[in-house]
Order: sequence, then structure tokens, then C-alpha cells
Amino acid sequence: MFEGDLIKAEHYFNLSNSFNSTKDSIEALGLNLLKMGKEDEARLLLSENNYYPNYLNSYDETKKNLKYLHNYLDNKNISLIVMQYPALNTDFIQNIFDDNEDVLIVDSNTILNKDLIKNKYDSLFIDKQGVSLNTVYVGYYGHCTKLCSKLIGENLANKIQMKFLS
Repeated sequence: MFEGDLIKAEHYFNLSNSFNSTKDSIEALGLNLLKMGKEDEARLLLSENNYYPNYLNSYDETKKNLKYLHNYLDNKNISLIVMQYPALNTDFIQNIFDDNEDVLIVDSNTILNKDLIKNKYDSLFIDKQGVSLNTVYVGYYGHCTKLCSKLIGENLANKIQMKFLS
């Protein structure tokens, strides 16, 4: 087991102890199945428990919109670049596209998590917009500070340079 996997497992264990109900546990498991690309299993789990959380509607809409945008740009010979919210992983975005589709998916999660380990949360985010349950960093994420924007911008520039200019 890698050190990152151990940290993630510990976060999930601690998180599971904080669930207020079985409904919370089912939602968290369904969300993680979805993020791992196991959409059918997530939908089955949730439907068997008569539960259909709002994030499935959001996922369906996001999937539909990204596929439409990709097809539109592809017809014009333009590459699609997709980024996830800061501090969230890109698993579910990667699962939307086939390996042969020319889509650059930029992960800001890895670079921000490295900085979160070294610095305080407030050095990267000005608020607490949402809760991240699916990354090495389990906690809040929010709107970026100048440092966060700089890290994301540099990461994006590096990915574009590697994909298109090398």
C-alpha cells in the first residue's frame, strides 16, 4: 500500500465514523463508486435503497455537456481542455471520455494537495465553498487566493506545453 493510499484510507475511516445516518453512508459510497467510474454500481446501490441524490443529476448534466462540447470542438479541430474544481480529483471526468478521445484533462488536485500539506488552508482558499470527500485531502475547498491561482495557472501552462508544444 502506498503512503497516499494509507492516508486516504485513514481519512475515509474517520469520515465514516462521523456519518449521521445510513443515508449518509449510502450517499458517500455511491459518490465514490461514481467517481471511480462505476456508474452502474452507484445507480444500483442508490436505487436499491430508494435514494437518488442531487449529485447524480449534476453528474448526468456534466457528462452530457462535456460530451456535447467535445463533439462540437472536435468538428472544428479544436482540442478540449477540462479542469476540475481546485482540490477535487478528476476521476469522474476521466471516466466520461474514452482513452482515444483527444481531451486534455488537467489535474489541479495533486499540486494543490502538495501545497496543502506544506501550508495552511487559508494560503490557498479564501472561503469554504464545499466539502471534498474523494481526494487525499479530505476537507473543504473554496475560491482561490492569488497563490492558488498562480499554482493552477502554472500547472495548466505546463500541461498545455507538454501536450501541444513539445
